[in-house]
Amino acid sequence: MPQLPEFFATQHNLHELAVVDEAPSSTLFAVEDGATHQPLSVEIFAPGITGMVEKSTALHGLHHPAIAPLVGTGTTADGQEFIVREGFVGTQLSQIPNNLSRTDAAEIFGPLAGAVDFLISRKQADFAVHGLREARVGVDKQRQISVLAAAGPSPEEHGEAVEAFEQLVARKCPDYKATGTADSAKDVVAHLRPQGEFDTAQIPRVQAPEPRPQQQFAPPQPQPQPQPQQQAMAQPMGQQPMGQQPMGPAPQKKGKGGLIALISVLAVAAIAAAAALWFFLSYPSWNDKEQNLADAYPNLVSSRSGQEGFDGAKCSSREPESGQEAKISCVGDGFSYIVTYYPSIEERDAMLPDAEPVELSNDQCTIQSYETTADVPTYVMAVEGTQSAFLVWGDKAENERLNLPLCAS
Repeated sequence: MPQLPEFFATQHNLHELAVVDEAPSSTLFAVEDGATHQPLSVEIFAPGITGMVEKSTALHGLHHPAIAPLVGTGTTADGQEFIVREGFVGTQLSQIPNNLSRTDAAEIFGPLAGAVDFLISRKQADFAVHGLREARVGVDKQRQISVLAAAGPSPEEHGEAVEAFEQLVARKCPDYKATGTADSAKDVVAHLRPQGEFDTAQIPRVQAPEPRPQQQFAPPQPQPQPQPQQQAMAQPMGQQPMGQQPMGPAPQKKGKGGLIALISVLAVAAIAAAAALWFFLSYPSWNDKEQNLADAYPNLVSSRSGQEGFDGAKCSSREPESGQEAKISCVGDGFSYIVTYYPSIEERDAMLPDAEPVELSNDQCTIQSYETTADVPTYVMAVEGTQSAFLVWGDKAENERLNLPLCAS
């Protein structure tokens, strides 16, 4: 059984917890930082294998929720190269029985599929294959979060990443048969789900934009309220045929009841008109170009000016600067952000900071984040292939920027 070299305890205060996986080219250890008690992992490459530390520098720009982040690299006293990553508290995929249902497999492999496709898109498919060993995939107790614990370089020859992912799925889920025809890892996960379930899931996404106008205009439309008055109008009319009452007074009652009902209806109409006027004055609509931003980012920008966007931030129109077509500012508790739209991708890219961005990714898009110098934490953010840019600042900006829904609908 391999042991973590004493070098790590004496030089880096890292202490072995367990041997996670042993392969011909490298051994993966679970360790703990003696000072912070943070769980980490150390991958030590076999003697004679070089160049892994240099190749691992690519991990600095690869950020994905299902990829364990790089912490550091180095060489042991014996000349062996190593990589340190953030650890994962949970269960190894290898410890989960090979009898997963298609539903359970989809839950576990969904996040991994996003990571594999992300690495392929960044031209690091070999990093994905290196991490797709069962013992090097971490899964939480609820089986809702899975992580490639050791995605990175390897001296070994690797096959095709999507094929390796599909074979791993097939090993853990006997009901799934690998075909070798999937175009992406996400396609493999899609085939795990029943077709009916997939079709049903499409419905709310297609229809999602429709309820928003109804919610916008709900306050000035008190349509159910006139019904009691309509019933009040019907009651005097219904009293006319009653034989006990003289014919003469009947028209007077009808006229009186009709007048009361008319006054009531006019009063309700006046209230509705006042409510509508208040609503439109309080929450003016966006102009056409601002509306494009609101439509593209419905969870980030409110449907009308003066309403709440992300996490309670109140959004309002701003005058675009030179070279910009639209600008919306949203002010929240401890953070604020501005959404800006440019005439073209090239003009948007021209305004981005001249620095190396940190790349953040989820299953929907890849986000470039630039930290700028200011009195408070400030970040410029952009999504590849779009004409929008985002400025986020405030004491909570560092954390809030990671949660902002910046992927366009």
